[in-house]
Amino acid sequence: MINLLPPAHKEQLRYARLNQLTLRYLRVILVVIVVLAGIFGASIYLLGRQSDQLAADISTKQETITAAAPKLKLAKSAADRLTTIKAIRASQTRFSLLLDDLAKVLPQGVSIDSITLTGDDTKPVRIAVTGATYDSVLAFREALAASSRISGVDLETIAQAGGSSFQASVVVGFKPGAAR
Repeated sequence: MINLLPPAHKEQLRYARLNQLTLRYLRVILVVIVVLAGIFGASIYLLGRQSDQLAADISTKQETITAAAPKLKLAKSAADRLTTIKAIRASQTRFSLLLDDLAKVLPQGVSIDSITLTGDDTKPVRIAVTGATYDSVLAFREALAASSRISGVDLETIAQAGGSSFQASVVVGFKPGAAR
């Protein structure tokens, strides 16, 4: 096809086509801008709602934490006291173990008159006993010597008390740490 239009008209047609093309691109760009603006607007709105919800959740958790703080202090205090009690208990001598051993090995005819406790498992304990016979007092000493907690038993004194009974003083030494 031959274009016989004058050059001014040709120029106008060319500019009209360029204008149409430019308008199409502008419309596409405008649609893209509107869509992107909608997406950004919706994102901002949703993020705002989420941040408000998170702020409400945080304040609820802070109130819970604040309400639990006195209980936490009380629990920590109780735990500290329990730890202290355990440490004291582990470091103190338990003479109840000695009494258990005495009860297990006390032969027939022997009675305990007194026990002199020192408060320290490294020092000996004196036990005053009365036995019906000399052999029963010796049996008591031998039975104590067989205990797993006792390192040594010495018969300090033994004397006839009157009649056929005998009074004795027995010194008991513990194995290190066995009475704890």
